[in-house]
Amino acid sequence: MWLKELKDAAYDADDILDGFEAEVLRQQVESGKQVSFLSSLSPNQVLFNHEISKKMAAIRERLDDIAKDRDDFKLGELRDHAGQAEAVESQEFSSSLVDESCVFGREQDKEDVLEMLVADDSNQVGHGNVSALLIVGMAGLGKTTLAQLVYNDPRTGSHFDLKMWVHVSKDLGVRRIAREIMESASKGRQSELANWNMVQENLRGQLQGKRYLLVLDDVWNEDRNQWEQVFLPLMHGKRGSKILITAQNKKVANITDATSLYCLEGLSDQDCWLIFKRFAFANGNSSGHPRLEEIGKEIVSKIKGLPLAAKILGGLLYSKADEDSWRTILESEICELPPHNAKNIMSALRLSYQQLPAHLKQCFAYCSLFPKEHKFEKSKLIQMWIAHGFIRPQGRRPIEDVGSECFNNLLCRSFFQRVEESYFMHNMIHDLAQSVSLDECFKVCNGRMHKIAEKALHLSLVSDNLEPTVFSNLLKFRRLRTLLFLPDCKSAFDHIPEELFIKLKYLRVLDLSHNDIKDVPSSIGNLKHLRYLDVSYTSIAKLPETTGNLHNLQTLKLEACPVRELPKSITKLINLRHLKANAESISTVAGIGRLTFLDELVKFKVHKEGGHKIVELKDMSELQKIHISQLENVISREEAQKARLNDKKRLHILTLEWTYITRSNSIDELHGEVLEGLQPHINLRELSIWYNAGSRSPSWMRNHFLLNLEILCLRNCKNWEFLPSLGQLRFLRCLDISGMDGVKKVDHHFYGTEADGFPSLVELSFDEMPEWEEWSGTEGGQLFPSLQELLILSCPKLQRMPPLPSTLARLWIRKVGLVALPDLWGCRGIKPNSNSPSSLSSLEITECPKLTSLCDGFLQHNLRSLEKLTITDCPELVHSSEEGGLPALLSLKSLTMENCPKLTALLEDRLPLLAHLKIGGCPELRMRCLQNLTSLYSLSISDCLNISSLPEKTLFNLTALEELTVSGCRELAMLQFRALTSLKHLTVENCPKLKSSSLLPSSSLEYLEINNTPLAGLLHNLTSLLALRIHSCPQMTSFAEEEEELQKLTSLQSLHIYDCVNLQFLPAALYRLTSLERLYLQNCPQIQSLPENGLPGSLNMLDIRDCPILEDRCRKDAGPDWPKIAYIPKLDILTSGGSHAANKTEEMLELLASISSGPAVAEIGVYDSILY
Repeated sequence: MWLKELKDAAYDADDILDGFEAEVLRQQVESGKQVSFLSSLSPNQVLFNHEISKKMAAIRERLDDIAKDRDDFKLGELRDHAGQAEAVESQEFSSSLVDESCVFGREQDKEDVLEMLVADDSNQVGHGNVSALLIVGMAGLGKTTLAQLVYNDPRTGSHFDLKMWVHVSKDLGVRRIAREIMESASKGRQSELANWNMVQENLRGQLQGKRYLLVLDDVWNEDRNQWEQVFLPLMHGKRGSKILITAQNKKVANITDATSLYCLEGLSDQDCWLIFKRFAFANGNSSGHPRLEEIGKEIVSKIKGLPLAAKILGGLLYSKADEDSWRTILESEICELPPHNAKNIMSALRLSYQQLPAHLKQCFAYCSLFPKEHKFEKSKLIQMWIAHGFIRPQGRRPIEDVGSECFNNLLCRSFFQRVEESYFMHNMIHDLAQSVSLDECFKVCNGRMHKIAEKALHLSLVSDNLEPTVFSNLLKFRRLRTLLFLPDCKSAFDHIPEELFIKLKYLRVLDLSHNDIKDVPSSIGNLKHLRYLDVSYTSIAKLPETTGNLHNLQTLKLEACPVRELPKSITKLINLRHLKANAESISTVAGIGRLTFLDELVKFKVHKEGGHKIVELKDMSELQKIHISQLENVISREEAQKARLNDKKRLHILTLEWTYITRSNSIDELHGEVLEGLQPHINLRELSIWYNAGSRSPSWMRNHFLLNLEILCLRNCKNWEFLPSLGQLRFLRCLDISGMDGVKKVDHHFYGTEADGFPSLVELSFDEMPEWEEWSGTEGGQLFPSLQELLILSCPKLQRMPPLPSTLARLWIRKVGLVALPDLWGCRGIKPNSNSPSSLSSLEITECPKLTSLCDGFLQHNLRSLEKLTITDCPELVHSSEEGGLPALLSLKSLTMENCPKLTALLEDRLPLLAHLKIGGCPELRMRCLQNLTSLYSLSISDCLNISSLPEKTLFNLTALEELTVSGCRELAMLQFRALTSLKHLTVENCPKLKSSSLLPSSSLEYLEINNTPLAGLLHNLTSLLALRIHSCPQMTSFAEEEEELQKLTSLQSLHIYDCVNLQFLPAALYRLTSLERLYLQNCPQIQSLPENGLPGSLNMLDIRDCPILEDRCRKDAGPDWPKIAYIPKLDILTSGGSHAANKTEEMLELLASISSGPAVAEIGVYDSILY
């Protein structure tokens, strides 16, 4: 108790001192000069100082009483509650991603589970075509990791058509689970559906006919009725679909009808040791520490096969080389971790916490304010820590850098987990944070606050049902330092009462983001302790002028707000370090130079009037990033120098932008002089210069001054005649040059040497260089030894390029006047022979009108890594096997050749891995190149006018082909598909002479599209067909010849018929297609009626557009065909105008009045006019 009283007294003292400093800041802002504590002798100041003295005297008395109690009762330091028994729920946030380098000992488990997933389960009882497999085990054992390994195994990807991953957790409701499954199935493209029935129908539609794998990770829910609702749409997957579930409780197997159960066991000591040393030693290498290795193995023997504990304890000992630290862990009773007792995992976590320095304990405990599975934004969390003083400055180091080090320290100790660019906290770690935050941090998760101590310091609201009364309830927490309305917090209010910020005057962190709040009360100015304010993603359009009273404010965030102008008083925020708002609102601030601690200006617009001149930047020495625009308003080099960019040591990212102005000699000279005056500090990392009208680059670019530059972008500096000398910038890794109209030659001056240049450059692009004619290399040297990506675009006069490095991975050449491809240089600066390897994986050559041959340059080398090759719109390109051909492209997976009319041959018999081939506009190309492409998955042939047939011998070896498109082959008369046993998707377009297509593989084709081509037997025996699209067939008047074949499409689910302007009759036997669900009819104006026997009863959607006769016959309750469609749940009928669209207003009213009269119609589409 005495320790709690001590902390209370310390916090009160801190508030008093902070208030005193805030008063000093206020006086400093008002007077415009430094103010000492005793400088003011005004009556108000004397009274204020007297009040401060009285409060501090009272604090001293409390501290004396606390010290006396400690001595009287002989109280020792309060021990941590690590020994107390705790029930810990070990659910963890997960995604499908896994770092396999950190996984050991699960190889056999993975093989076992994989075997279960791909096994034939036709005799098992499950959910129809779907069966479930449950992985069960205790917390921390690695169930999720095992599921991730299985999910990412290539065999899983090839066996299943669709993979989905959903982390369930305890609190995820049935509807949320279904929506997350739906979102995972659509790869995040799913729109929000409010109607539960639509969610289930949508999900069913996405899974229909697909063999899928669904992982439900960390399942807790044991309500069978709820799970049955989830499983209903899942049952429509293709036979062999699997649901893989991970859970701690075996009862989940019964609830979910799992047909297989896999009980996961603990790891061996050897495998646990591999995990332990992976985290305990640098690079996982313990060979240099034999004593520590011995102690470590003893520690591992007490872990009892728990990989989570091995990871945590290994991370705890990372970088500790003294034996005492290791023996402390070894001899601790907390290391006794029976695998059946989850509470000991918490003990291990608490032990990790005990080893943290005091300031890291504060930082960690503060994280308990956020809900489980929260995605932490590193910079935001650090800013909050700084606002509370958890992070203290260290010498001259920026405090944000110190905070980043603290965060990384926690990350290294596994208190955070990184997934791609996001950070998460394991749920057990989150439980630990809650347990150590004592009575300081609280969350409101259900709208109730009665259990929260009135002396609470930090409060977050994550409830989804907050009422306006929440503010009156908050008023009693007068010591609050943090108030967070987190993104999941849904409120029923749009404003904040004035009284709130009068009562909660000690707030240091206030986050109102992601809410419907429309305004901030003027009482915000009462929060003199406030350091962090976030109102991003709200409807707030204006901040009150009292915002300027927040002199302690360090962070102000207004992202994605309709704020157009910031308050004038914002320049009084003299401690502001981070300002996040839209560029336009920031650019309106006059006198922003007073905010000398700002680290970023997203845009500073230079004006000629006061408050917006470039001199405002003079004292902003903490800037790390700035975009300066409208530099044409700087009138001289001397004025530009007043910005003192060369003094800004922390400035890493700089953009200098002029507004484009018609060229004149005076403007050219002025732009050049101003740019000279804007020389940045040598520490600059990224530089962009846009629309400078000077005649040459500045001297500080030409003399290698920017030694630390990593990224450089030069755009539309149209008068520069030469590129600056950049080749000796040893850290430059990305160079983007575009719109440099004056440049005609690039040579050794650009490289800065007669030999090598650009040692670290990885990405290089030239674009819109209309006058560039010459690009020469160097004598005997190697340029760009690290280059991986090169783009040369819109350089029509450039005919030759220097030799390229073998490191190049991507090359894109478009609209370039090349007469020959460049050569390749070896890794040692010598010209290679044809066997020299290249790293090139992607090559695209387009619109190069002078290129005649591929049989020269780098294409003659060993392109063993090339996976994608695209060559289009090269009218003079000629390549034939008689030329000697190209070397074998053994890794090529994608090849596109289009609009090369003189091309006669491809790379025959030398493309073993080719999966995607697209040929178009190559009338001279011989098709025998297709004969041996055994790996080909998709093939597109278009506008090859000389092809008259695709005989069986040409297609015989395409056994892997699933997608085929034939388009614009106007002489094509015959297709034969006997050998295409894997074909699923076929499109035939604009082949008017096609007369026969024999022996389509009846067991495989699922999608068929026919465009301006006779059906000619294409529908024969397609019993697996799921979707059929027929369009632009003007010769078709009916389906009389295809009637018999149509009746055999027993699997057909979707039928599209459109732009068949002479079609009069639909198939008479359409009603026999008992699997048909969707029918689309568009722009078929001659269709006389629906078939006499109607449509199939399975139909759930009918879409009719621009079919005026049919539309009239389908008028609701009035058209003769209405009874044939009244039962269909969704009807979308769009009129074509004219007489059919008359009296639209009356019909609209009639429709609205009659919607309820059709109980079978669930949805009616309304478009240009209403007919039903």
